[in-house]
Amino acid sequence: MDDGELPGSGGLKPGLGADITLRRLVESGLIAVVTVTTEGITEANGAFLRLVGYSEADLAAGAVDWQAMTPPEWASADRAALAELRATGSCTPFRKEYQRKDGSRVPVEVGAVVLAWEPLRWAYFIRDTSAEQQVEEAARQAAELAALAAELSHAVTVAEVAQALAGWLRRAVGVKLAILVETDPRRPVLRYVNLHDVPGEVTRQWTELDATLDSPAVRAWRSGKPAFFADPQAIDAECPHLAAARAAAGTGSCLAVPLVSGGKVAGVLSVTWPEPQQLGRARRQLLTAVAGYAAQALMWARQVEAEHAVAHQLQQAMIRPAGNADARVEVNAVYRPATTDLEVGGDWYDVLTVTDECIALIAGDVVGHGIIAASAMGQLRSALRGLVLAGLPPAAALEALDKFAAVVPDAQFASCLVAFLDARHESLTVSVAGHMPPLIIDPCGGTSFLESAQDPPLGFARAARKTTRLAFPVGSTIILYTDGLIERRDQSLDTGMERLAVTAAEQSGRGIDGLSGRLVSELVSESFHDDDVAVVCARLLSQGQPG
Repeated sequence: MDDGELPGSGGLKPGLGADITLRRLVESGLIAVVTVTTEGITEANGAFLRLVGYSEADLAAGAVDWQAMTPPEWASADRAALAELRATGSCTPFRKEYQRKDGSRVPVEVGAVVLAWEPLRWAYFIRDTSAEQQVEEAARQAAELAALAAELSHAVTVAEVAQALAGWLRRAVGVKLAILVETDPRRPVLRYVNLHDVPGEVTRQWTELDATLDSPAVRAWRSGKPAFFADPQAIDAECPHLAAARAAAGTGSCLAVPLVSGGKVAGVLSVTWPEPQQLGRARRQLLTAVAGYAAQALMWARQVEAEHAVAHQLQQAMIRPAGNADARVEVNAVYRPATTDLEVGGDWYDVLTVTDECIALIAGDVVGHGIIAASAMGQLRSALRGLVLAGLPPAAALEALDKFAAVVPDAQFASCLVAFLDARHESLTVSVAGHMPPLIIDPCGGTSFLESAQDPPLGFARAARKTTRLAFPVGSTIILYTDGLIERRDQSLDTGMERLAVTAAEQSGRGIDGLSGRLVSELVSESFHDDDVAVVCARLLSQGQPG
């Protein structure tokens, strides 16, 4: 192949008018054009010089170097384009960045054609893609923020808000740590919400942040403006008392953004990277937008937690049992409200001393949630307490309660279970009105559900209610529960009951103390459950006279 031939062209050479055409294109200024050799730029038009921020004098002095202007991460793209250029006489347009004279960067799309082979000389045609990149970045950020909004919509506690923010920021922005900080209205401190990813020696020292001392988070809180530290030196110089903690956490740069809601700073979102950072305008705008989402989610979660606490206290006050005075029987119970409903619910339990020999264990569930369900529950519970304390056995008490439920709005379809535990005679007497069957654990750890006592829910019995009497030797355990403990949308009721039996057998071996709470912890999600849960556990410890 002759020096002037184009590879793969069958011996053709560039047209004689190519240089003239190129000259006209260069002079038009319509597109940035440079002619280049392996030694450097030989010519550049005004459009290119304006793009990269250099002058004609810089070009004449040899200060415009296309390789030096290419940031290191784009060097491989340049090498690939040059290899393609040598092989084919042109290169497919590709995207890269140039570093301008002032240190800023400009995104470009570059194409090239060979002008001469020996020595190799080619022309770059360069198009500024800043506007396109801004549109693409805006679309990407909008999609990312929509994903964040979707994640935050499922967060109903402050801890869940912090968890959702941290996960999203690690994926979308590449941060190492994302820590949510709350203000304490009673003291001049900022409370860390989440320190899960922070080394233990740091979390032990920084459970809260003294708002009277300088720090990125305190600056953002006091000023209401972001506080950014680009490298470790900047952090240590401004906040020397944090140097040891910063080093232990591996922080190379930090940004603290105030969370403003209703004109007040409700907290601070502090994000760190392991290496120094230079945050561009787009990244700062994104993180500012994230802070806005976080502020709204934080205020909503605070409101949810406050309402949930009030509802929980009300429910606990309504269902707190009188207690068990019989030392022969150990009883513990727990109630946990649904996380998806902030109102009081219809689940309840009770423990009553009937005689010196017998205690009554009760669990019930009114359909629904809210004030109506809670009102019906309160009336049924009070009526049943009176019937049991008046001396009615389980079945008779439920039969009387059937009549009461018929005149109480929203009480029909309620379920209830009454079990009399006779310590002296080591026996159980059980009657069930449409409720979950109690679980019995024998002294050897074997489990079984008592399903023989089942009858219709309250208000639907058409005949006398059944009573089941069974032996309950010392060391036996009975567990009463509501359906929230075992029902899940993605599994059958039998599967839930089987999980309860297996878990109860394992947990009961650790003793009766706290058994109800341990069962709830094992079987019910800490972060999400859509039904109330009530559990009562009782174990016969000894026979004979009460202690």
